Amino acid sequence: MGAPPKRAPLSPPLKPPVRKSAPPAQKPGAVVSNKKLSVIPWNADDEGEKILIFGRSGIGKSSLAAQRNNAAWIGIDDGARRLINPNTGNRMNVVDGIETFEDVRAALQSDIFDGYSDIIIDTVTQLQTLALESTFRRVRLSNNDVPKNIEDYGWHKGYRHWYDTMATLLTDCDRHVRDGRNIIMLAQGHTIRWPNAAGEDFIVEAPNLYHGNNVSTLNTFVEWCDHVLRIDYTNIEVDKQKKASSTKTRAVFVHPEAHFIAKSRTIPADYDVVEFAHVADDSIWRLIFGD
Repeated sequence: MGAPPKRAPLSPPLKPPVRKSAPPAQKPGAVVSNKKLSVIPWNADDEGEKILIFGRSGIGKSSLAAQRNNAAWIGIDDGARRLINPNTGNRMNVVDGIETFEDVRAALQSDIFDGYSDIIIDTVTQLQTLALESTFRRVRLSNNDVPKNIEDYGWHKGYRHWYDTMATLLTDCDRHVRDGRNIIMLAQGHTIRWPNAAGEDFIVEAPNLYHGNNVSTLNTFVEWCDHVLRIDYTNIEVDKQKKASSTKTRAVFVHPEAHFIAKSRTIPADYDVVEFAHVADDSIWRLIFGD
């Protein structure tokens, strides 16, 4: 008999194909982020404070800000040019060359404030005027003409453009707050009509920033700030001849009342009014910064 026929080696058993699971379906409207997100303790100890001080002209806004020992000023209004720091006897350090709203933004986006603990903008009321001029240069009319006034844009459109311009300032300031610098804005005070859903509207004293039914620079700045401080006299009396007189004692009003805007996120409600008896009285700064 001959040799048995050779058989081909058995093939290894076939393995079933590996099937990859499809990624989980995204919910409709879900946002995909490449960041690894987590929850951590919210600690702002290394960040700066956001402060807005307002009051009538000459009441002492700049004098109060002048007490800050390591501040650089963006002087839109030149009212502080003759001030002296009551603690050091030194004059203010000011950013030179500020003429336009774009100059202010360029300064805030630069590194010239490195080494300073405070940036003081004096005043945001005056800065509004520069912001309006910037808006005219940046936002042209439909025929590419430069508007001559805010009404040239049409019904309420100009006020929205103006608001958008001013809002960019807060974005620039946020960077400094994250780096630990304090932003101190000064504003003139004026009265506005405050809407009251429960009845008649009423008059309140507020920072002089644009406030309208459709957009409000005032509301946005107040909401952004940690502290909105009003400087006024502690007591004002009106006699029968309707003549007003006061004690001539100034104070910083920290929390709101029906007739004015104010707020603080850290000063206890026990301190409604903080004395500002003289130019070197730094009671409010010690409350805010704990010095």
